Amino acid sequence: MSHPQRRNIDSMLRRSAAGETACREEIAELVQQELLASKDRFRVKSIAGDGSTSFDPQSAALHLSVKLMSEAAPAELRAELSARIAGALRDLMSVASDDDGALALGPRILLSPMAAGGSRLEVGVGELQEALERMDQLKGSSSQLTMLCLVFGLTVDEAARAIQRPTDVVQLEWNLSRDWMVRELDLLSRSTPS
Repeated sequence: MSHPQRRNIDSMLRRSAAGETACREEIAELVQQELLASKDRFRVKSIAGDGSTSFDPQSAALHLSVKLMSEAAPAELRAELSARIAGALRDLMSVASDDDGALALGPRILLSPMAAGGSRLEVGVGELQEALERMDQLKGSSSQLTMLCLVFGLTVDEAARAIQRPTDVVQLEWNLSRDWMVRELDLLSRSTPS
């Protein structure tokens, strides 16, 4: 993107961070379009070993950050973009992309490691979406935090900036949410021994 376009996006992100709904919606739409247009670029060979692929959201988020934001954008704008990318990805996870009902992002998605030095985990997109929906019903807004930390691999500090909440509160919420998702998706059985 050109420098003026990036400055325009930076401006929209500032207004979005300030709570301007129209800017949030415009950014979410732009991010969704970018994700769909480049989704094949972020497919990696599945760890299932069956020749299929998985969507890599961390690579997609990094690519979008570089493409959409100016290099001098402050951390607050990067955090806001992360929040908008997480929301756009969450919306896309439930969208069918063709007549056969294939999911827009593919059948599988890579998650962040559950522990430092661990391997990334792979789950079905539909399975993750259903777990996030159950989490919303039980725990309110925890699914956004889960998207940021579990799917995009953000630290608790980065996620706290993105959702504009105190880090200590977010740390407690993430501990509970992570444990819940580990049980809900049976992530421990998916981990490969190191």
